[in-house]
Amino acid sequence: MASNEYREQNGGTLGALTACPSCSPPANTSYKVITCSQNFTFYVDDTTGFQGNQQVLLLPNAYSVGDVLWIKQTASGPAKCAEIIAVNQPDPSTYYFDISSGPWTVCNQCYSP
Repeated sequence: MASNEYREQNGGTLGALTACPSCSPPANTSYKVITCSQNFTFYVDDTTGFQGNQQVLLLPNAYSVGDVLWIKQTASGPAKCAEIIAVNQPDPSTYYFDISSGPWTVCNQCYSP
């Protein structure tokens, strides 16, 4: 029978019984964004993105509501300007941030490459 506790051995001595940390991965969440030009809503991955055509990992909680960034579906796909309107959304992401430039504070500072 599997146990949720362990003992660490140090210098030949067995340590106290310790509870194991959770092995569950963190829940996948996304940013909810609205495009600057067409007012379409999309969900953007909160852990991976692009820098140009290269895939990158994003820092946790790197962006906030009101930040404006480029979003795109693939590394070589076209980028659009979008504003974050919510964080930690449970919805599956269909877009990724391109962090080659930005973030901006308002949509009119952002330009689509």
